[in-house]
Amino acid sequence: MGLNGSRHPLLNLTTILVLGFGLASGLSAAGSPAAGSPAAGAEDGTDDGSLTWSHSTRDVYWNGELNPQVEVLSAEGSRWAVALPEAQGVYVLQPDADDEPTVAKVPTETFAWSEDRLEATSSMIEPKRDAELFDFPDGIWIRDTSAESGRHLVVAPHQGPSGALSVDELWATVPVWHSAYEAYEPTPEAVGAFRDEKRDLKLKVFFGTWCGDSRRSVPRLLSTLDAADNSKLSVELVAIGRGFTEPMGEIRRFRVTNVPTVVVFEGNHEVGRFVERPHSDNVETDLAAVLAGRPIPPKALFHEDDQLLASGRYGLFAGRDGSDPAERIGEESWRLFKIADGGYRLHTQHLEGGRRTDTWHRRTEQGPTAFVEITRSIAGELSRTRTSFGEQVASATTRGSEGGILKQTTGLIDDRGDRALVSAPSVAGWGFLWSAAARPKNRVDKSALVWPGAGQPTAGRAEALTLDWLGADTWSGTESATEHPCDRVAVSLGKRTGELCLHPELDVPVRASWGDGEARLESLDVVGAGPAAEVESP
Repeated sequence: MGLNGSRHPLLNLTTILVLGFGLASGLSAAGSPAAGSPAAGAEDGTDDGSLTWSHSTRDVYWNGELNPQVEVLSAEGSRWAVALPEAQGVYVLQPDADDEPTVAKVPTETFAWSEDRLEATSSMIEPKRDAELFDFPDGIWIRDTSAESGRHLVVAPHQGPSGALSVDELWATVPVWHSAYEAYEPTPEAVGAFRDEKRDLKLKVFFGTWCGDSRRSVPRLLSTLDAADNSKLSVELVAIGRGFTEPMGEIRRFRVTNVPTVVVFEGNHEVGRFVERPHSDNVETDLAAVLAGRPIPPKALFHEDDQLLASGRYGLFAGRDGSDPAERIGEESWRLFKIADGGYRLHTQHLEGGRRTDTWHRRTEQGPTAFVEITRSIAGELSRTRTSFGEQVASATTRGSEGGILKQTTGLIDDRGDRALVSAPSVAGWGFLWSAAARPKNRVDKSALVWPGAGQPTAGRAEALTLDWLGADTWSGTESATEHPCDRVAVSLGKRTGELCLHPELDVPVRASWGDGEARLESLDVVGAGPAAEVESP
């Protein structure tokens, strides 16, 4: 029954807790460069006083008509640039000394573009008022009434097409992608692998022209395929709308949860797929591995600069020692990282009865959960939920074949005015509840967000949570005589009760029981001190 249910109450806990954090959507993701607003992710001025600019896909209307040839760039300090085609100049939007927005018209040669047109550099530009600037919801209006131009430009969020798209239509929609395609040099090994493929394969490429990951990978993939020049390989491009609701039939049928997704087919059989970010250095290497039948295992989410602190594996059992014989029904592997810029990240893979739950859980150094991504694969259905936190609410978005796209907002503040504790739907994540309460060696009564059972991909509901410290203890691992020190903690969540035995430094259970189920630590590799060693008790 497992993730769905009633047979193993311990494993129910893997489906009932949810977490998240507040990520502002940012102008680079959803909004437009309103005057005076920060350029998200563009903290990239250089030591010599020059500026580094990054491409930002926007819809620009020139005298009332959409013109994809106009490029929009962003840089640190709330700076935006609108570059006109054919060297007609660049409008630079930035605050002056009084933080008032200004528009300076500068020659195109003020900017030095990279070959792929995705970046540029310039010297610092003096704030001027060469044009009028008007701000409106989700956009700006630049009006240049000088005799030589007499133009007005409206810069708005990029909507992007949806549905089947030809390569020529793609280049016409986002010309900078064509520049990236032409500038890219694919790896010879991947080109060779694609060129030598003997099967008739179709690559179905799902992407969003509004998506930075798609902008990075799709032109590179198309460049690699063209270099391979293999008539056995065909490509079908499918654009996903910004709201991820169109084309819904394709999204559901092919279980698209993130873009870009590249699904490789031989006839009607799926050979493998690439999802969102390359696990190696580039998209073509990942897909060459898929073609060879050796897909590259997923890498950690945003952990390139993070420090691995520990890793381990649990056995999942039905029945308890001293009662019914224990039946092994699954396992969970996990890795705990110290984040380079602060906090901790926990990655778990929970396997049980043909069902898989893959969870990323981030928490701050102070204890509260900061982010969650949960991917569940059940009976061929795939869904992925990402949850973010505001000050008082958690906002969850689920994509997948079960229901297309679902959104839910859940309150975090209970009747007492306390913020609810949250944790990942995984065994290893249970201890983060204890960390969030700063490991007090006494009783804690709080609220927690409850993650529903499988097939209900929502943000959850609040239930009463009690954590009660029972004292220090030790426990021997299942497959070795190694003794693990641990803190015993009684847990009550709604009408369910259980007990954790938490590693005193890592804040992950070495043993956990819940109803008639149990999780037992079977392997543990500790590299560095974990969050519990750094969180002070009140």
